[in-house]
Amino acid sequence: MITQKKIQKFWLNAFQPYAHGNWMGEEKKIIIGNEEALKGRNELILTQFEKIILEKFSLDEIKKMRVLDIGSYDGHTSVQIEKRLNFKEIVSIEPKKKNFLKGMFVRDYLKIKTNVKFINCNLEDIKEKFDIVFCVGVLHHLDNINDFIKQLSNLCEKSIFIECQSYKPKSNIINFLLKRLNKKIIEPKDIVYKFEKKTVGISGHKFETNFYDGSTVNDLSVVTVPDNEFIKQVLFVNGFKSDVILSGKEYSKYIQSNFRNFSATILYGEKNQNINQVTKKRKYIKSYEKDYLENCLNTKLLKFIEKNRIFFKFILLFIDKNKFDYEIFLNLKYNFDDKINFEKAKNYLKKKEIFKASRILYRLISEYNSDYRTCYRAFALLAHIYKGRKNEKLFLELLKNCNEYYPTEIISEIKYI
Repeated sequence: MITQKKIQKFWLNAFQPYAHGNWMGEEKKIIIGNEEALKGRNELILTQFEKIILEKFSLDEIKKMRVLDIGSYDGHTSVQIEKRLNFKEIVSIEPKKKNFLKGMFVRDYLKIKTNVKFINCNLEDIKEKFDIVFCVGVLHHLDNINDFIKQLSNLCEKSIFIECQSYKPKSNIINFLLKRLNKKIIEPKDIVYKFEKKTVGISGHKFETNFYDGSTVNDLSVVTVPDNEFIKQVLFVNGFKSDVILSGKEYSKYIQSNFRNFSATILYGEKNQNINQVTKKRKYIKSYEKDYLENCLNTKLLKFIEKNRIFFKFILLFIDKNKFDYEIFLNLKYNFDDKINFEKAKNYLKKKEIFKASRILYRLISEYNSDYRTCYRAFALLAHIYKGRKNEKLFLELLKNCNEYYPTEIISEIKYI
């Protein structure tokens, strides 16, 4: 005879796997769960989260804070957080219906009491803000990490805690070689790298279906396994200052596994409400472009290098890298003649020889295939020369067409005329 008690056990097994931690009843001495090939992962995540939160916030602050647990599977980690830290509220969301019901069933079966608010929904359905966003085991099941973290940023007010599988070999030698190779191939040469450290992020990609409970929500996706720098870069552009807490070999020390070569990362990011990275970028660009117009190379040096190009790299060794002259000189290698002539024009402007400067600038913007950067800077200087006169509007229009993001306020701030 099949009793109700047996049917409950059947359902308990029908909701398997319970792979994100061991559920333990308060009344029944039963443990439900099997971390399979990643034993120790759940405890490691919880311990690191508890540790960083207690370092960053006081107990009184924690009592007033709300936490959003994203992609919480069966909700085991949310319940464990509640036991360790006295947050005002924990909201635990899970997009897969089976995982959501799995959590409900096992908590009811083991008579586990909790104040965690469990919701079966997608991230897009959450409209309110939270102090802390907890995102564990999610990123490596996504096809677009950039958009996902942007959404998290809109929901997060203070900090974010992330754990995910990462593209990081456990060998330090391989990591070192990969970093050097990636920089060479990816070429971090955008203007932002004039002000930020030259880092590049990489990611691995693979097919993934929704066949298993702990996989992607889509029928078939190409999911992303990011490296640490990739995650940090995406956090950076969304207003977070982040640090890697554990990764690679250090992470793996806590995992008991003989079956998987699992490499993962734990990061913690703090949101800086006072820094908008787009505003910061514009400030950087304005500073850089203004320096490029206001500084010019010495006329004697210009004459010498124009006649003796073979000494270019040798002279570079003797220019102070902390001065903007170094940046200007370094860029001479890109379209040498146009860059040299532009420096001559700036020198004439410094000496108030407007006609000579204008003649060079006109020549630069008139020739076929003129150097792009020299061209838009020439438009800027000509707009400055004609300030308040008929041709000012023309050169401003040409400038904005050539580089629509150029900070035109520089034109009235530079001190040539």
